[in-house]
Amino acid sequence: MKSKKIEQVEHTLPYGNNHPCHAADRATKTYFVRSEEDEKAIELLNEAKLNFKLVDICLANPIARFKAKINGVNATPTLVYNGQKFKGLHQITEMLESTRK
Repeated sequence: MKSKKIEQVEHTLPYGNNHPCHAADRATKTYFVRSEEDEKAIELLNEAKLNFKLVDICLANPIARFKAKINGVNATPTLVYNGQKFKGLHQITEMLESTRK
């Protein structure tokens, strides 16, 4: 499952004597739901007390997504640590275990 952006939408009625087609739907609140794999990776990195920057390419704007892909970050989660890229929860877990030894 990829991360999702969920918007709470509200229907507004037209004001005054405006035509009914002037009504609109607008997002009133936005929720971001990360995948289980992303949440587990974040939890492991916090426990290891590693500073990290979270960029979710599923939810990022096009410019941030493009910059991430140029830097070789094309999967979520990806950890860039000491110049190496660890893609996926399995690789991140292995890297954290090797640094604990």
